[in-house]
Amino acid sequence: MDTDDELIKFSEYISANYKKLSLGDYFSDNKKYHIRLISDKKLLTPARVNHPSGRMELNKFQISKKKQTNNFVFLLILWCRERNYSNRTDGDADIQSIKIYLKLKKPPKDAVIGWLKTFKETLANSYNLERYEAINQYIVKNHNPNEQHRRPN
Repeated sequence: MDTDDELIKFSEYISANYKKLSLGDYFSDNKKYHIRLISDKKLLTPARVNHPSGRMELNKFQISKKKQTNNFVFLLILWCRERNYSNRTDGDADIQSIKIYLKLKKPPKDAVIGWLKTFKETLANSYNLERYEAINQYIVKNHNPNEQHRRPN
């Protein structure tokens, strides 16, 4: 499990400051990672990898609309990195990013609630429901059974 120090430092900075950062491009110290902060009301996802170069996009509109925590923004950056740089599927990126997140002693509750807020409007979609349930089960199995959350009806 890779815990790239440059990624962690960059993720901490962006997640702690994204509310006050201007829209635009940000690079990690050694330019290995690139995040573009956008505000797109039409885009339903809070984060994506949207360029062959691996540029990650964080959608400030969706993150703010869903009142996501800084810890969840941190997790989104890990997810983008796992999705793109490791060439993983969405589900594999979900689990790999959660493993790193938990290893760094981040609160599992923020991760589960953040993903629930992200998928809430699309839980009827079996793909997103499976992703959410896999994330929740991984946390229950590998962290703390008291952290399990029920999906909304």
